[in-house]
Amino acid sequence: MADVTKISGVAIELITKIGPKEKGDVTKIAGKDKPAAGPTCTQITFGFHYRSPSNACSNYADGVTAVYYHDETNGNLYSDSCGGTEALDGYYANGDGYRQYTRGTLSGVIAICRG
Repeated sequence: MADVTKISGVAIELITKIGPKEKGDVTKIAGKDKPAAGPTCTQITFGFHYRSPSNACSNYADGVTAVYYHDETNGNLYSDSCGGTEALDGYYANGDGYRQYTRGTLSGVIAICRG
């Protein structure tokens, strides 16, 4: 059986109460387990370049940045929202240094950015 994703056409994420009960206290709906929670992400601001770590560092230093969402559970990096569009493979830099993202894996800091 499929998980419940909507009740009366309303996405389950938007519902806070079901009858007199808080949604968090409900474990089953119509005999079905409630859906598992979606990903939990950490927001990180990065400068990006698809093939050059020094360009990613320069972009960060110049303020050419964007907010990315890192799901530490599955390793994915998203470019628009947590669980949304997967970010491009390449180099991502911030004040800690630069890292590489390839096919669902964000490395630790590889090296510091040199100004």
